[in-house]
Amino acid sequence: MHSIHHQVAIRAPLARVFRALNDPAEIDAWWCPQDVTDTPDGLVMSHQAGPYGTVRLRVLEQTPGERVVWACIGDYPPDNPASAWVGTEFVFTLSDDANSGAAMVERAVSTQPIDTLTTLDFRQPGYDLNGRFAGFNNLAWALVLQTLKQVCETTPPERAP
Repeated sequence: MHSIHHQVAIRAPLARVFRALNDPAEIDAWWCPQDVTDTPDGLVMSHQAGPYGTVRLRVLEQTPGERVVWACIGDYPPDNPASAWVGTEFVFTLSDDANSGAAMVERAVSTQPIDTLTTLDFRQPGYDLNGRFAGFNNLAWALVLQTLKQVCETTPPERAP
């Protein structure tokens, strides 16, 4: 099974990163403004994706300090990059493992000691890496996750939305 995979070391407490993934107002700061609807099948977030219309994500799991999982739902035309997401999940797993690859590199390139470091392991299992949007979507996730890192590292926990 194919999967998009990114691992990011974030210089922020685990609880801070979890809140950024869990609170729709915070997701607005690093991805897109979200509209949230409570449905009989669970919480659904949606955002406008420019000329591609609305992207809808069902929240499947919110395990505090550990994991957040979303599923892309909807029916998108084949010329929409979100069409490649349907049937996949976005899995955000958090840890304070100092031995993760991202944590090791972050510490190695830092010129100063790092007190707090959270590793975000992002996976999108079931993604067709040979599809026409694979390169675009993979790069888009890298950029979005770097923005998440910046938001978590620069917004003090007490001032975060």
